[in-house]
Amino acid sequence: MIAAYQVEQAVETIVENYQNNARGADPCALAINAMDQAIRAIRSLEKVVAKHEGWIRDPSTYPGVIRDIDDARRAWEQDIARARDNIAKNTRALEKLRELVEKACWCWYWPWYRPWER
Repeated sequence: MIAAYQVEQAVETIVENYQNNARGADPCALAINAMDQAIRAIRSLEKVVAKHEGWIRDPSTYPGVIRDIDDARRAWEQDIARARDNIAKNTRALEKLRELVEKACWCWYWPWYRPWER
C-alpha cells in the first residue's frame, strides 16, 4: 500500500515537472508540449534498456574498458531495472497528460482536433 502511494506521488511529480518545463502560447500548446516530453522520455529510456541488454548479450560491444564482467553485468541489470521502473512511471504520467491535453484542447469550434491520439 505504501509502495503504491509512493509510486503515485512519483507520477504526480513527473507530471508537474513536465508541466513546469512545457512551452507554449496557450493551455493546449502547453499540454501538448508536456505530453511530447513524456513521449521523448519513454523513447529515451527504451533506448537505454536496448543498449544495456545488448551489452549483457555481448560485452565486447561496450565502448569502454570492462575490468570485471560480472560486476558490469550486475550494474547493467540494475540500470535496466531502474529504466523499466521509470518507463512504467512515465507511461502512467503520459496517461494523465493525455487526459489534460484532451481537456485543454477540446473546444466547441474544434471538436475533431485530437492531439492525444499520437
